[in-house]
Amino acid sequence: MAFLALQDVTIGYQQHTPIVDGLNLAIDEGELVSFLGPSGCGKTTTLRGIAGFVHLMRGSLTIAGSNYTTTPANKRNIGVVFQSYALFPHLSVFENVAFGLRLRRVNNTELRRRVAEALDMVGLSGFETRLPGQLSGGQQQRVAMARAVVIEPQLLLLDEPLSNLDAKLRIELRVQLRRVQKRLGVTSVYVTHDQEEALALSDRIVVMNAGSIEQLGTPEHVYQQPETLFVAQFMGFANQFAGTVVDVSDGIAYVDTPQGRGHTRASRGVCAGAEVVVAFRPTAAELVTAPADVPDSTLTIPGQILLRTFQGEDVNYLVKTPLGEFDVSVASNRTPLTEHADVMVCLAKERCIAYVH
Repeated sequence: MAFLALQDVTIGYQQHTPIVDGLNLAIDEGELVSFLGPSGCGKTTTLRGIAGFVHLMRGSLTIAGSNYTTTPANKRNIGVVFQSYALFPHLSVFENVAFGLRLRRVNNTELRRRVAEALDMVGLSGFETRLPGQLSGGQQQRVAMARAVVIEPQLLLLDEPLSNLDAKLRIELRVQLRRVQKRLGVTSVYVTHDQEEALALSDRIVVMNAGSIEQLGTPEHVYQQPETLFVAQFMGFANQFAGTVVDVSDGIAYVDTPQGRGHTRASRGVCAGAEVVVAFRPTAAELVTAPADVPDSTLTIPGQILLRTFQGEDVNYLVKTPLGEFDVSVASNRTPLTEHADVMVCLAKERCIAYVH
């Protein structure tokens, strides 16, 4: 039996206007599952429904075998970490973390022990007397994490908790957050629009689109085998061109394009005669300048470099081709190419996927 189960759940803020419609999801005990998707796709609304902040219009919610569908938010043993930290500015770090324990009338000795453990877990021992205004953004978010876990929740919900932090701090805190979650073994739901964050943190990822689940799977599966064009685009398949499928065999689609016939991986539903979009990541293409250097590839497309952008370990080239403009990312230690240079974009079949248009 799943630890957290959502069955045929519909959620909305206005009657007859659902944002999430007919969602079904089962999460195992101890799992960290991320809801990933663009703004407005329903991921935060789903989290708010689990927390009890928004009533379900239809469906049921169970946690550890108990029905929580109509249970008020304050009666659910759930820890929540918000994007905005939501700390009490007039209370010390200690009192912010202790707040939920005081509401539960935990005795003072036990309260002090649990607060000390929670602060140690997030690396804030010694900060007990400081006010939130005396802390950095990263430290404030650690206080929010400690406050959420100190109550020993059945379930931990995290709503884009790192989005207000700079890139370096986000990486540091996501590692610490995952360590805390693993140490506690608490079942967790994490909301983010950041693909890299979801891949790094999750046991499984739920990709959402327009209030529905577009794909559910492990980070490796979602990254390597996006099942729809929407998921592919969201997982970095930024380049696309159109074609017509002439044959499909053993999961490989043979696609006719104005630049010749190529073969790519075939997604679900691709069949002979289908109009498709072939998608690939910027890192999936090779750029060569001489015909002799063309590798054994699915398709070679002539082009011209419009723009060169140095990005540290990589150099990004914007290449104009008869099939459209493509972003191609090449290791910066390779021989640099100049703007306006003529090149050939070479695509290997295992790194492209065809989707029904």
